[in-house]
Amino acid sequence: MISATADTDSMATTAYVEEVNNDWRRFRSVFPEFKGATVENLQQLRNLQPGWDASNAQAIDQDIIDAAIQLVKKLPDYIVQRPLVAPLSDGELQIEWHRGRKVLEFEFESVSTIHYLKWDPDAQIEEEGAIPATDVDAATNLLDWFMETQHHE
Repeated sequence: MISATADTDSMATTAYVEEVNNDWRRFRSVFPEFKGATVENLQQLRNLQPGWDASNAQAIDQDIIDAAIQLVKKLPDYIVQRPLVAPLSDGELQIEWHRGRKVLEFEFESVSTIHYLKWDPDAQIEEEGAIPATDVDAATNLLDWFMETQHHE
């Protein structure tokens, strides 16, 4: 006969293994150098001069670059794959992640505001909104959404 303690221990072990497996599936796209690489890409935007697009693009606002760097440095270490860092012709910048057709974009509109886009046509998700550029929790929640893996059974 199996004791109640052994049965409880077995259930706890099974629950732990399931949690670890779910975390592995969720975070299997982890890019260990996310912060350093992203900060380096953001720093490179400082070199863009007005007209960098061979047209009328503005130089990227240095304070917006600083705000983006501060946010990236405060994000959790388990972050997703390396994003694309893109200058915008109006002096703003965008950080974006793509996985298949799933997209998450952070557009730094000012030193205080990030406009975001969550888009996943396969799950019929299209959501736009704004968060404070200093709201690490909100940014992390959006990245957690992006990291989620859909399981088809």
